[in-house]
Amino acid sequence: MNILYVSSLIPPQVLDEVLAKNGGCYVVAPNKFHHTIVEGFIGNGNKVKAISHFPAGVEHKSSIKEGELEYFFMKYVNKPIVKHLQIARGVYKQIKKFQKGGFVPDVLICDILNVSVCLGALMAGKIFKIKIAGIVTDLLGVSSHEEKNPIHRIAAKISNSYVKKFDYYILLTQQMNEMVNPKNSPYIIMEGICDDKAPKAFNEVHSKRKLFYAGGRPSKDGIDMLISAFRRLKDPNLELHLYGSVSNVKIGQDPEDGRVFYHGTVDNKTIVEEECKSDLLLNPRPTGETYTLYSFPSKVMEYMATGIPMVTTKLAGIPEEYYKYVYTFDECTEDCYFETLSKILALPSEDIRMKGKEAQEFVLSNKNKITQTARIVELIKSK
Repeated sequence: MNILYVSSLIPPQVLDEVLAKNGGCYVVAPNKFHHTIVEGFIGNGNKVKAISHFPAGVEHKSSIKEGELEYFFMKYVNKPIVKHLQIARGVYKQIKKFQKGGFVPDVLICDILNVSVCLGALMAGKIFKIKIAGIVTDLLGVSSHEEKNPIHRIAAKISNSYVKKFDYYILLTQQMNEMVNPKNSPYIIMEGICDDKAPKAFNEVHSKRKLFYAGGRPSKDGIDMLISAFRRLKDPNLELHLYGSVSNVKIGQDPEDGRVFYHGTVDNKTIVEEECKSDLLLNPRPTGETYTLYSFPSKVMEYMATGIPMVTTKLAGIPEEYYKYVYTFDECTEDCYFETLSKILALPSEDIRMKGKEAQEFVLSNKNKITQTARIVELIKSK
């Protein structure tokens, strides 16, 4: 199958450059997600080309080859409206060029969150009669944070104007289907995808037991409650390592509790390496907001793949089968965080490690990139 993957995907070999220039504004998790999917397609014997664009301020060649995958990047002038029109037009013209050049795609797979590329791909798909699949990792306009941002509100309105027009849907949660697929077009629930090449637990015995948190928006995740709960744990051999931009703190040891370490924003390679050196991975997320119905955090899959045990809040978008393999916070409160961590840390160390190993085996066997992308190909071939 010939696949055109239309998103904001960036080659791993230039990701460090992008982070250096746009580190505070570029989120790595979506790039890892889309790259793992593309690798899965290629691993399943499909021919894939990627259409994308670099973030503002990053200049690069118009095409880059990475093994069997070639990226084609849309040029634009960084002005609010002009930028999006140029990207959309560039996507359309690039697909037209492929048609004339002999690479006839069987399907366009579009990241629905990237408004500019989606508009261009949808137009090309309709004109050239190419099947179009929308990969839905999130929904614009369902977060209270987004509602306060005028740019996000505009993007959500545009996204909502086209999100119901795809021929197929690749969704993270069942609840998404009710929102984006009123015509009951063919779809699958993918949840997430596991990168089997990701680093695994080092199986080291540490003198200190390391608890680990990493997140793009710590304040939104209730990091203050997590820190307060940790301070109530009196074991001097515990450490809490926090990665991400925590407001009003300096990088280094917490002046109130030397067991707490703030590392700030670091590159993804460091994040993954430190995950694998930890004893317990923490994923506190608020449960009260509507967006949790339409979210399967990539962090869940990444944590489970390491083989390190994790504890997460129970989110509506995570299927029940996952909870056999992880520990859970039943509420988003300081007391619940404290009580849950106390109970987990009181368990025999071997039992805790076994929980992580079982989680790893589950995702590597059932949610790997070959298995998940084979399901997508089967979906496209179904109609």
